[in-house]
Amino acid sequence: MSLTEVEPSDQIQRLLSLRAEGRSNSVDFFHRVSKKRSRLERQLYPRLHNDGIVLSMEVCAQGRYLLSGDKRGIISIHDLSPWGSHKHLIHKKGVSDDSCKTHRPIQQAQAPRSTYIISTQWYPEDTGMFFSAARSGAFHVWDTNEMLPVLSAKPYQHEAVGANLSCMQLSKLSHSIAVGSPQLGKIKLVDFRSGASSHTLTGHSKGVVDVAWSPVSPYMLASGGLDSCIMLWDIRKSGSLACITVLDIDRRDEAGVRRPFFFDGRHLRRSSTKRADPKSKKVLPSPNNFQANGKQQLLPLSHSGGVVGLSFDPSGNNLVSAGGNGELSVWDLSGTGCRIPRRFVSVGGGRPADPSLNGRVPLTITGALSEDMTIWTRHGSNLCGYSLENGGKPTTVLKGHLGSIHTIAPIEVTGQLVSSGTDGLILLWGPSSPSFKNPEVFHQRQSKRHLIYDVDDW
Repeated sequence: MSLTEVEPSDQIQRLLSLRAEGRSNSVDFFHRVSKKRSRLERQLYPRLHNDGIVLSMEVCAQGRYLLSGDKRGIISIHDLSPWGSHKHLIHKKGVSDDSCKTHRPIQQAQAPRSTYIISTQWYPEDTGMFFSAARSGAFHVWDTNEMLPVLSAKPYQHEAVGANLSCMQLSKLSHSIAVGSPQLGKIKLVDFRSGASSHTLTGHSKGVVDVAWSPVSPYMLASGGLDSCIMLWDIRKSGSLACITVLDIDRRDEAGVRRPFFFDGRHLRRSSTKRADPKSKKVLPSPNNFQANGKQQLLPLSHSGGVVGLSFDPSGNNLVSAGGNGELSVWDLSGTGCRIPRRFVSVGGGRPADPSLNGRVPLTITGALSEDMTIWTRHGSNLCGYSLENGGKPTTVLKGHLGSIHTIAPIEVTGQLVSSGTDGLILLWGPSSPSFKNPEVFHQRQSKRHLIYDVDDW
């Protein structure tokens, strides 16, 4: 009797018998058991049904409703609870167990005159309202109950004809919305009550790819652009004077220099001028003074090949960025704003992040303590988790997608992750038991396994 003709539990017992009889070495045993186990574990996790390629996702603060936008311009809402499974939605008894693990959208709507929904976000205080942004340049405020947009605006319609949107981010502290364009080096702050732009942040010499709000300060914003620069902003100012500093990849910590820490990043502002060459009399203006002498100065570089991903850690002390060349960098924002010498490599020893199909690399950070924080990004069709504290190779590799991963969304209350890819699948990763309420438990159980040839581990 072959292994494919028996139940999964009998297959594992069969493999154990072969190993005990010496008819299977440890490498063959490990790979065959891992294959069966991964297939069984994937059956435990819910599968979210979606017909299009999802480009953006976010889970509400309660961890129940998933908001997503796809390539066709359709916005969907999934209920991640057991009551949102296909079995409960069709109200039939005697349905197979697979229907309990499949979640279909409970509400869907087509964004007006929009395709390629690049960003979808819930209103932090209530799931009765959410926001969406399309690549065409349209920004919408939605009523969840009616699934209709109550406000529409185009932030860049007066700046340039045909300007698109590349990113949209809502601050959970100040409720300010920042949008960026790949054609313009300007960031717009939009008032969702009127759809008007409150003020503009200028400084990038090329288009803006991604923006990220600080989780601890309502006034601090980070942006990355095609000019390979990462800028930190204080939104209480406007124009070029709002820039706090530009993160420099070549800057090193100043020995013995201690500065007081401020949550809004004031300690990172460098107001003194310096000379470009010790032998030259020419003096460069300060990094946050872009209008000096009426010309934009040459900015320091933060990455090679542009900045295509940004994410703050939950403490706000570190900023993780992804470059267009596939490298990941960690910046110390609690000190002098220098790059932490930490190298990240993929499983094969290459660069950890692949250039994304939609111009951005998905980045998210989970964990409560600094030593337990994990950086999640994609490497092809695999979801890789890197230790923020140690770097190196990924400590966790999750396989299940059939195509490249587009976006990653964390579920903070359960420690789970949701990912979507070009295969049209939305997969839920993490502990399936409701007893796992602490994210630290999940990360502690993802220990790295070592295998010695033909040596058992029991």
